[in-house]
Amino acid sequence: MSPPLNALSVETDVLVIGGGIAGALAAIRAAEQGATVTVVDKAFFGRGGCSALASGVFSHWQPGDDIEPWIRKMGGPLVNRRPLRRALEFTARIVPLLEEWGVRWVRDAGELLHVPGSTGSSPSVMMDGGGPQMMMAIRAEVLRRGIRVFDHVMVTDLLTSDGEHPTAGRVVGAVGLCTKTARPLVLSARATVVSAGPFALPYAPRGQGFQGMPRNASGDGQAMVARAGAVLGKLEFGGTAVRMYDLFCAPGLEMLLGYGGVFQNALGEAYLNRSMANVGERRSVLGVASLREYQNGRGPVFLDVRHFTPRERDLARRVIPIIVSNLESVGFETSRDPFPYNTLWPGTDGISGGGAAIKEDGSTTIPALWAAGGCTDGAYLTMGQELGTCAAMGWWAGESASSAVADLAPPEGVELQATTLIERALRPLSRPENGFEASQATLMAVPPSVGQPMNSATLSAAADRLVEIRSALQECGAADAHQLIKLLALQNAATIMELSFRIMLHREESRGTMLRSDYPHTDNERWLAWTRCRLTAPSELDVWEEALPDDGEFIPTGATRELHPYFAAQITEAKSPHL
Repeated sequence: MSPPLNALSVETDVLVIGGGIAGALAAIRAAEQGATVTVVDKAFFGRGGCSALASGVFSHWQPGDDIEPWIRKMGGPLVNRRPLRRALEFTARIVPLLEEWGVRWVRDAGELLHVPGSTGSSPSVMMDGGGPQMMMAIRAEVLRRGIRVFDHVMVTDLLTSDGEHPTAGRVVGAVGLCTKTARPLVLSARATVVSAGPFALPYAPRGQGFQGMPRNASGDGQAMVARAGAVLGKLEFGGTAVRMYDLFCAPGLEMLLGYGGVFQNALGEAYLNRSMANVGERRSVLGVASLREYQNGRGPVFLDVRHFTPRERDLARRVIPIIVSNLESVGFETSRDPFPYNTLWPGTDGISGGGAAIKEDGSTTIPALWAAGGCTDGAYLTMGQELGTCAAMGWWAGESASSAVADLAPPEGVELQATTLIERALRPLSRPENGFEASQATLMAVPPSVGQPMNSATLSAAADRLVEIRSALQECGAADAHQLIKLLALQNAATIMELSFRIMLHREESRGTMLRSDYPHTDNERWLAWTRCRLTAPSELDVWEEALPDDGEFIPTGATRELHPYFAAQITEAKSPHL
């Protein structure tokens, strides 16, 4: 094909968008089956994204373990236990394979050392050198296999066989921009795997309450599949627990809590043994319990690991070096100081996954489009994606996509749509630089206006406000390629935030970290179902519930309607304020 607008033209069997653990394993598995594969990463594949910045642990079920307790621990009434079981079994296979590729796991006397699982996740092996060491070893394996890698390319939109968004055809690749020069790329593919990670409020300044990692996680994958017309799911359950206060790193909960770290409030009280302890220490419980401490004047909240032994402290430095160095950079010493955490604003954090609704093989509702990892609903194999489950999803998607390549004709006639999409993406460079910082500040003001807990009025007002913000962002100018990429990222974040708020508005209950004061019950009579949405036109959203499959793979739950633990604790504390 003739490349439009001086674009670099690339043709491949399988295009993988995103270079985290899901994308990397999708690429490797597709290449193993004979497909030509191209990986495109917004940053530097191996250094950017959640996988490289993760909390240093990787779930590891081992043959001979009783798998059912793991499934109960990671499950819930909306979780599909069949793919969860497969994913856990996959971790037994992939951990030694990753070691063959150069990933260093922490060992003790030659044996893999496991950190206890105490946050709702399974017992995990630890990375010696943290996420960057793991992902750079995987990058080396990807390159060794001859897979093409394009670093510093932001994919802006998917190409479709009929040239339409939303499409009635299939996905035939994507277009993107070099983040350094804004040179366009046209990526033509028979099969496409989107694995672009979770969503957040990107590029937030320090001191705004939106810190976290990675800073550029703007929901690009969710936004592009939404515009193409794919069905999306689990957007209402993306938020997890807490963030490091004013630091752009992972919270480190898996390891720090696994070795006995204790969350305490400003009074020095270990508040998780307060009125919410009966539901355990899952991340969602930690999030809502911490929120109550702030709201009742007992914040900020801190994690105390001062009791760690020298050996445990050394392990933390080896396994989560980014977190430890971040703490030290602002004066915290883990042997001396508890360190503070923030709770999350609604709609600003999809680290637990939410986006493209996928089947167990990673396929989406659009032909020739697969997805994996944090930009998906994870086929509901857990309520909170982690490295092990994301790795499994990537492997399955790469296998399925490459198997389908032979039946998918090479893309044809994509030049017109590619030109249109590239021109639209580049348009801000032709305008005077204006409005970017003001629009970013306006966008960051939306989540606090929703508040926690939420209600119909605040959710509706926020969703409507986001329509205005998206319109304003589309009129902003950009001075250079760097600012252009940030502007496009903000547009994507605003899109996904709006969809998330509209889903939360639709789902009239409280569950997990989704708290609604007007619907304070977890309602298994009405809402024991998956909520789906789809853009049927650029500004028209269809929302509905999908019944859980009646196949025996879901935890039996009666038609119960119980007050959410957050609101139950509110009543208990009002009666006994000394608790």
